[in-house]
Amino acid sequence: MGILNSLPPRPLRRAEVDSLDSSDSILGNFPVYGEVEPNTCYALVLVTGSTAKSIAYTGGGWEVLDEREVSTNPEVEGIPFDQHQIVSEMQEEAAEHVSV
Repeated sequence: MGILNSLPPRPLRRAEVDSLDSSDSILGNFPVYGEVEPNTCYALVLVTGSTAKSIAYTGGGWEVLDEREVSTNPEVEGIPFDQHQIVSEMQEEAAEHVSV
């Protein structure tokens, strides 16, 4: 994933997460913020094309935790409502992985 290689070797700041939305290749951006540091993102789910990937910062860099197929509609911005359950499950799993 090209976006994975472009991420800094640290958790993301809220502004950096927000800037991912401006990418034409990202249809959905679903972050997991820390409880102690609420402006710091330790994991997120990114939807590109028909794929959702959960990624997490593990201390040594960002790694892909899970990858699932999602259905998207090119006529609708973002992902269809019925696909949000998949993303929600992936967010929960990513949050457990990074213990935030």
